[in-house]
Amino acid sequence: MAAPTAAMFAADPVRVAVYGENLLDNQYVSGLGTYGKTVLGTVGARLTPPRVWGVEFTAGF
Repeated sequence: MAAPTAAMFAADPVRVAVYGENLLDNQYVSGLGTYGKTVLGTVGARLTPPRVWGVEFTAGF
C-alpha cells in the first residue's frame, strides 16, 4: 500500500489506534542520482521506505 492506513477505536477513557504503511513490504526505486566529482560519478538509487506498522494505546483519567 502506498498511502498510510489507520484505524481508530475509541471508548472513553481508552483509545486504540492501529496504523501501517507499505504493509506488503514492496520496494521500488523512487529516484536515481549521481554522486561524485565526474559527470557520471557513482550512480545511486533511492528506495521506497520499508514496511511500517504499529499500535498506539492512549488512556485518560
